[in-house]
Amino acid sequence: MVLPRKLTTLSNTEISLKIISILASRGKLGVRELARELNIAPSTSLRFLRTFAESGFASLDEESKMYRPGMQLIKIAAQIGQDITLSQVARIELENLFSQTHETVNLGILDEDMQHVLHVDKIMTDGVIRIDTPLGEEAPSHCTALGKAILAFKPKEALERAMNQFDFTKFTPNTITDSSALYHEFSEIQRKGYAIDNEEFTKHLICIAAPIFHQNEVVASISLSTLSLLNRDIAKEYAALIQDTAGRISAELSSISNVLLYRRQ
Repeated sequence: MVLPRKLTTLSNTEISLKIISILASRGKLGVRELARELNIAPSTSLRFLRTFAESGFASLDEESKMYRPGMQLIKIAAQIGQDITLSQVARIELENLFSQTHETVNLGILDEDMQHVLHVDKIMTDGVIRIDTPLGEEAPSHCTALGKAILAFKPKEALERAMNQFDFTKFTPNTITDSSALYHEFSEIQRKGYAIDNEEFTKHLICIAAPIFHQNEVVASISLSTLSLLNRDIAKEYAALIQDTAGRISAELSSISNVLLYRRQ
């Protein structure tokens, strides 16, 4: 006869501190994983993790059912001097946007000379047709929604220097290939608050992006990539979702003084 395993008796405080430690060191945590590690009942593990999520100290990834550090935990880490990356702050919102659209979601920043946009995080659709841009890969900034959404809000002098270096490579029939047309588009992006790549870099692919700000400076953008069969009403709906998402990320960044835009592996 196998006797049931005797569960460890831990105080609520001890369980909470151990959850914080595990979340901080691993970045994600499952209900059963926590139960096994602390030798507590799965129901107890779930109750604590739900409480952490409700208070903002953890965030549930609906796809994997794993818990990640929440914004409250991230902000505490920032306050004690730990490096906080843009991806850590934005990840929860990326997941929320993906859950609403089930389209590929990207987070990007510009390189130093503003010629390329660097993909620093993404959530890829699980559909038959997948839009896969590896993390760390660069794409031209002048013909991508991620790039244009950042460029449009850069200071005039910096933008002019970057524009003088663009080679305006024509990737598709829709690629913008002269500076006057691109300046006009930047004005439209500033007016609307979002950018569109209408099959300008890749045929049959539309991307919609909105800028992310930190301390009144544009630092990144978030985009949604989908097939060119997208109709106008859905495009407007997606644009509104992306702008709202970018606004929430910017608001979260406002309470963090130093943010590392990208940590190379």
